[in-house]
Amino acid sequence: MNIEAQSLDSLRKIVKKLQEENKYLKEHLRKDISMSMLLLTHKMFCFNCYTIFLNESLKKYYGIR
Repeated sequence: MNIEAQSLDSLRKIVKKLQEENKYLKEHLRKDISMSMLLLTHKMFCFNCYTIFLNESLKKYYGIR
């Protein structure tokens, strides 16, 4: 094998590894987004959680600890 073929082969391996990593990250990102949407929806429609969420938001907005 010459140098060009070796470097081309190593580039193919790198690209394949990056594609697999990209696929893995997309799946986990999708799960994270759906989970956060579920939690946000719960906070919006559950009165107790919404009250806590609102209090925390107001504390952050006004800088109250």
